[in-house]
Amino acid sequence: MNSHEASGETHLVVRAMQPKDYGRVSEIMASCFHHLADKESWSEAQLETLLQDARAGKLAEMASNPSFHFRVALKDYSLVGVVLWIRNEIGKLYVDPPAHRNGVGIRLFHAAEKEITDEGYEEIRLTTPVTSVPFYVAMGMAVEERRPWETATFSGQNLFVMAKKASRLGDSRRQIKMGEK
Repeated sequence: MNSHEASGETHLVVRAMQPKDYGRVSEIMASCFHHLADKESWSEAQLETLLQDARAGKLAEMASNPSFHFRVALKDYSLVGVVLWIRNEIGKLYVDPPAHRNGVGIRLFHAAEKEITDEGYEEIRLTTPVTSVPFYVAMGMAVEERRPWETATFSGQNLFVMAKKASRLGDSRRQIKMGEK
């Protein structure tokens, strides 16, 4: 038993996604879509539409595009989350539901946040369903707009456009540290 195990601590690492990760990332995305479908009361057709995005082949295609940036989180050496961004927009952030509320999403968000700001962008943007809004507010994001989902499959459902200005990029890290005391 190592010192992390003896103290009950977990080992959490964020690194670049690798081709060997595509299958596990696909599983995590599918698990998250099923989890969200229950929370959002999505129909089977809506769930199937999202599951098309979770295919490992689709991930490989996206990862081959140099505009897409992926990072994965490994907790105790098991892949438990993924974040994807393009320029200054976070397009996906998924954490395997059994790993929720363990700091994985926070670490993934901060990894993307740091790289986005290191590239010189003045704000971070994203679009998310209502169930994820509280998490992103805790990360310092603010709702800018509520708009209908663009696909007919999700007619009548809303998404929330959120943003965080560069002057506030460190705020969520300070809030988390202050809350840990």
